[in-house]
Amino acid sequence: AHKFQSNNRHTMFVPLIMVAASGFAAAHWKKEGFYALEASGLETTNGPSGEQALMIMKGTRTASTYFCDELNQRGVHVSQEALGHWPQDAERLNVTAAEHMTAEGRRSWIEASLRYRMPRNPFAIEVSCRNNFGRKGWDWKKRDQCSQLSSIQGSPCKPPYTMATCRDEFGCFNQLSNQPKCFTVKPGTTGVFGVSFDYRETLALGDVDKVDWDELVRRRIVVYKDIVSKISKERSLTVLAQTRTNFVRWAISMAFHKEAWGEPDSSYRVVDDGKEKKIIANDPVQMVKDMVYDAYNQLTMVREVSPEAKTVFYEDIAKDADTVIKELLPSTTFINKQNKDMGDPNVAEQHSEEVNQYFTNFKHFENAIKPYPCFYKQVLSTDKHKKWTLPLAKETNANGDETYVLDLNASCETIEDDRTVYSIQEYLDMSYKASTKN
Repeated sequence: AHKFQSNNRHTMFVPLIMVAASGFAAAHWKKEGFYALEASGLETTNGPSGEQALMIMKGTRTASTYFCDELNQRGVHVSQEALGHWPQDAERLNVTAAEHMTAEGRRSWIEASLRYRMPRNPFAIEVSCRNNFGRKGWDWKKRDQCSQLSSIQGSPCKPPYTMATCRDEFGCFNQLSNQPKCFTVKPGTTGVFGVSFDYRETLALGDVDKVDWDELVRRRIVVYKDIVSKISKERSLTVLAQTRTNFVRWAISMAFHKEAWGEPDSSYRVVDDGKEKKIIANDPVQMVKDMVYDAYNQLTMVREVSPEAKTVFYEDIAKDADTVIKELLPSTTFINKQNKDMGDPNVAEQHSEEVNQYFTNFKHFENAIKPYPCFYKQVLSTDKHKKWTLPLAKETNANGDETYVLDLNASCETIEDDRTVYSIQEYLDMSYKASTKN
């Protein structure tokens, strides 16, 4: 088994867990229209089921919101941040997430999202309908679905999430909790259904008490492998890692993102001179190391979940999402892009200036990075859309097997082919070859 590499910092994502005190009460839905399927309150397997499933395990600041939006605009149904915000959304309904925030509950949600059109989380329909009903600009399909929620006593969507009242057949709740528009879908037809979630996302409330990264990852891999095994027997399943390869620009993006969310980091801080925000790099090497370890751990974890897993990169998505989507799903017939703009339209231009434009102490940053050949190449690069290999070496583990490990003293190269989708194993092989070139 692969051992995940540590960079001597606690880089595992631990979401803020906020759980309200009250429990679920029975909810009542009108027995008409779409919800007539679930009039009895019993589980049902009726309803459209996808022929093809897409499970995206993504990293932070990898254009995941934008990519899901681009997929949804073309008629694919992907639930964005499908494991995120559960406790927070439950709190908005004054209920507890504890019944849902178990490994089995989370497993059931992912499985349901790979079989049916589902909202972004079990609370998304209620949060949107109850907090914003009648909002100006809503699609009539969303108004109609919300009008059938006749009580505010609790949630009609519970594990194992196989009831019709959990479904989002019209694509009104899968991109954002408060999205005003519904994506164009054809209820009753087959297609591609999918789910996108952070690969580091906690599965159960107790996860936050675990400090052993390897053990925590192992437990999650077991769950995800079981999902892949089960769904693959039912339909075609693509497991996908979505990450970034320019670690310097990724670090810049993370710095501004963390500052916006009030998440301090000892390796840098963001200052505002009244005209623009810039970064003061306290520990430039650590700042960039965090990102290369993130990419490596993500790719190796997803590969263990599925040896056939593929990867797509931020750099290609930001450059031309349409090309990435068509290469990823070559046999899919897409509808014309709907242009409902519920993603991030600034992805292509965001942080596209030369690296030195984002630092108040760039010389310090550059001098610290210079001994690391891969990082320094990326500092000098002026094209944010270039994708890169990883700096890798080989080592023999205790079982005598050779495995790839990060080597920050190794070099990396830009990938100059026209492809946008790679198997993870292929990308690691390509990276090692580039790192060992004379």
